[in-house]
Amino acid sequence: MTAKKSPYIKTFLFFYIMYRQMIAISNAENFHLATFFIKFLF
Repeated sequence: MTAKKSPYIKTFLFFYIMYRQMIAISNAENFHLATFFIKFLF
């Protein structure tokens, strides 16, 4: 069950991070955290 949910969680996190990035695109710290999480997931 966890193995099946894993890709969905990664996809959800990716889109959530991109959504946050669009809202706070001027925030350099938020952008740095987003790139770190994207590198960590993929």
